[in-house]
Amino acid sequence: MLEISIKLTDDQVKLIAEHISINNEILNKQTLPLDEQFLSISQVARLTNQSNTTITNHIKKGLLSAKQAGKKWLISRQALKKYTNGE
Repeated sequence: MLEISIKLTDDQVKLIAEHISINNEILNKQTLPLDEQFLSISQVARLTNQSNTTITNHIKKGLLSAKQAGKKWLISRQALKKYTNGE
């Protein structure tokens, strides 16, 4: 058995935890079609390595399709797929 020890900063641990959380959310939603699975602006920003402001601006410019629910924007995984593929 191989044992490895790695020292991480608190910020690195937090980032890893966020990625695990996002991936778990996506995995848990895979039973629904892509157009029925929704992500928040902050989730899309983290997945695309962009800021929340950039994602919001792209929604407002029509570059990224999203639905507004109250004050929140919801982006379907299908819309995210098209956005990341440049469609």
